[in-house]
Amino acid sequence: MIPLRGLLGRLALSAVAVAATVALVELGFALFAPQPFAVGAAETMDRDPHVGYRLRPGSVSRLHRGILAHVNGQGFRDSEVGPREPGTLRILAIGDSFTFGTNVADDEPYPQVLESLLAASARRPVEVINTGVPGWGPVQYAAFYEHDGRALAPDLVLVGVYVGNDAYSPHRRIGQVRLTAVSGHRVRKAAAGDPLLPWKLFLYDHSHLFRLVRNRTQLASPDFRRARCDDFSPAVVELERGYLRVHRRRGPQAARAMAAVVQNLTNIDRLARGDGIPTLVVLIPDEMQVHPALRDAVLGKRPRGGYDFSMPQSQLADELERRDVEVVDLLPDLRTADFCLHMNDIHWTPEAHHLAAEVLLREIERRFPDLGSPRPLEAPSSRRATAAAQSAR
Repeated sequence: MIPLRGLLGRLALSAVAVAATVALVELGFALFAPQPFAVGAAETMDRDPHVGYRLRPGSVSRLHRGILAHVNGQGFRDSEVGPREPGTLRILAIGDSFTFGTNVADDEPYPQVLESLLAASARRPVEVINTGVPGWGPVQYAAFYEHDGRALAPDLVLVGVYVGNDAYSPHRRIGQVRLTAVSGHRVRKAAAGDPLLPWKLFLYDHSHLFRLVRNRTQLASPDFRRARCDDFSPAVVELERGYLRVHRRRGPQAARAMAAVVQNLTNIDRLARGDGIPTLVVLIPDEMQVHPALRDAVLGKRPRGGYDFSMPQSQLADELERRDVEVVDLLPDLRTADFCLHMNDIHWTPEAHHLAAEVLLREIERRFPDLGSPRPLEAPSSRRATAAAQSAR
């Protein structure tokens, strides 16, 4: 029989050996195979009583390929926003990860590109404020505009609606949103009470080995770029398979399913209109709508007749325009693009962001000609140049 003191000594030595092995494995991953954060896990979030959660002010997120996303002191992926200077054209961009610019550099999301384009075509100073937050939906867009956006005194409100997960969102009140923030991460409210959750999140933030295990069930890669436009990862095909239900045919059932979204977007327009501010809802397509090869990969042998890949935009646009809410649908322009629009995290490439900004520039100039007038070409505003310099550091 082993004496108690000897048994404890052996256990201690075993524990030290296990810890040393784990430390060596962790060091090996850190040096030779660093594990990326899953999509949506890199951004640092805080709880917020008005919108559920939002970007942590002053945080820096590390996206794929080492791209950094700098968040200003107000919680926007933008440079600091002060009081609007007299004569400045200020546009407020609200949205989710497409507006935020997941996995593109600080100067590449479409609001930032739009600001540069407008700076070259308007005779007065221009600001396009990017307030996009990954994971937000229409109920959060409406709550943000009411509690924070109006105070920024914009001349125009752009609301980016990704039809893949926005068009049929059922939430009418912030309390219905199923996500919150714990230890800087977006998590489901149902999991927020887990006493081990803060430790799990700490390990996810700091351990490559832990991320390796957890990322097996999540969309994660050190580089989401595609070798070819039709180089779809299995994870993207599976994710898009879940979006098939979005492309149901027009009719009363679809109208009922999008009623909450229409209400939230109409609420933004009503508040803005009361302040004399126009609103433009920007409908962002799902990749299946613009890429037939992805559609074929997702559908497989399923019958095609049950789907309409111009939906839900066609009905959502009609529902909004019947309520006098201005809409621009990016689908026609993205369908005719002759370059790769998406990465293997479902988000846009920098080229797609630039195309979206060009479409918005055209729509803004056509619909709201009084917002700006032509001026000679000049460099982007110093505000945006500062943001670009921060991204380069």
